[in-house]
Amino acid sequence: MLTVEEMIPALPGPFLRVDLPRPDLEVTWVASTELFDPGEFLEGGELVLTTGLFGHGWTQTDWTHYVRRLRRAGVSALGLGTGVAFDDAPAPLAEACAREGMNLLVFAEEVTFVSISRQVAQLLTAPGEPSSPTDQTGLMIQQEFSRAAAKGSETAILRTLAGVFRGTAALLDQTGRLRHRPIGSEADSFPADQIALELARLQRRGAVTVAEGGRYLSLQPLGLGRNTEGYLAITYSDSPTLWQRSALSLAVSLLGVSAEAKHQRLLSESQARAILVRLLLAGDTDGAEVAADEVGVELPAELQVAQIWVGGGGHLVELERRLEPHLLTSVFLGWKPERDRVTLVADPQFFATLPPGFWGRCRVGFGPAGPPAQVPEGDRRAGLALRGTDPTHPVLSWEQVADNSLSHLLAEDTALAFAERQLGPILGDPRQLETLLAYLQAGGGAGEMARRLGIHRNSVGQRLARLQTLLARDLTDPGVRAHLWVALEILAEDRAGAN
Repeated sequence: MLTVEEMIPALPGPFLRVDLPRPDLEVTWVASTELFDPGEFLEGGELVLTTGLFGHGWTQTDWTHYVRRLRRAGVSALGLGTGVAFDDAPAPLAEACAREGMNLLVFAEEVTFVSISRQVAQLLTAPGEPSSPTDQTGLMIQQEFSRAAAKGSETAILRTLAGVFRGTAALLDQTGRLRHRPIGSEADSFPADQIALELARLQRRGAVTVAEGGRYLSLQPLGLGRNTEGYLAITYSDSPTLWQRSALSLAVSLLGVSAEAKHQRLLSESQARAILVRLLLAGDTDGAEVAADEVGVELPAELQVAQIWVGGGGHLVELERRLEPHLLTSVFLGWKPERDRVTLVADPQFFATLPPGFWGRCRVGFGPAGPPAQVPEGDRRAGLALRGTDPTHPVLSWEQVADNSLSHLLAEDTALAFAERQLGPILGDPRQLETLLAYLQAGGGAGEMARRLGIHRNSVGQRLARLQTLLARDLTDPGVRAHLWVALEILAEDRAGAN
């Protein structure tokens, strides 16, 4: 039997901290994990090694719950590696360990987890006896995963895991679609349909393992803390051994770190490009060129602006998920999210190659393509195009609306003011608005007006006299008619947009 107290002197150092409220606990194995709840992968007695990446920004309560989960799993000690997420143990973690009776070891940055695992494996072997096949296998697995992680290769991690389980492993995105092809002995028969059926259950429990026909399917959420960036799916035969469970835990941790690193890279890139987009929209082309150099992209000769109305219902989250894969490609793309609208500035080729249905339930207005200096005008025209969209025509370009309506030639901030000035006396009177529209559509003809309004011809004169009195305008003047027609279009589009 190896206790925590007996293990400490043999471990590689230096230590930054050693707190042993329970030095007598037995150590049975070493488990490296970045999961915030690794209990299902443990059997008890483990020295758990972690960098604590999942705990960035955690409160005292969060750390207390984490330590309690480790205690319930029978963990004998917690080893924190520094230099990645923390330079030392966070005070709330140290306090939680002391209060909950968890042994805490804090290693200096230069101490590797593989060296700790190797030393513990040797300690668990009786003097004069060779290490057991289980110990050797576990150490070899950790070394394999360490090499895969050093390559920064998800493929290498999946291949290692599939080999350990003699099964097949794959990565899924947040919706359950394949993000990395299956790797392993049964890649061609990967159970995609069964995975789809299990996703709802996985979301409730956090992880799920099911057995069917002598085969196991395990689905594990990836990501640090409570954020799910995707899923690891693995199929295998036979109930997993201790070292296979340790391998799965380690793979989930490494893939979670990889997913988080990618997410942070995308977030940083998105924020940098948002600054670039704001400079372009403000007409600061020189500043945009400098920002482009900082981001590491070259501004195309032509850019196009799209304004997307996302509204509510999670449409913004869905749109950002669809756009993210394109952010780190060679295509220039930047966006500026607002409350219910996203402004995109991109190479026109990017928009031209998007598949049908890419915009989902959003409404989109496109401005004309032009040089970077014309982005502000392209933004204005994209906004006017967006105003012209409706449920029947959710995607419109500036050219489409400009060809069909004079109202879109007015700037958005002055259009409503123009309409209110022209129609002011009758704005709140649907009957008079209906009369005016019929008059303009009929070109002033009494017979056609009567037909459009559904009234007797003799009533038209009375309706027109009342309308002209309210407007105090000469309705026979062509200029007056033109202004009133445009004002009615602006009013109709504004009310359609509000609905």
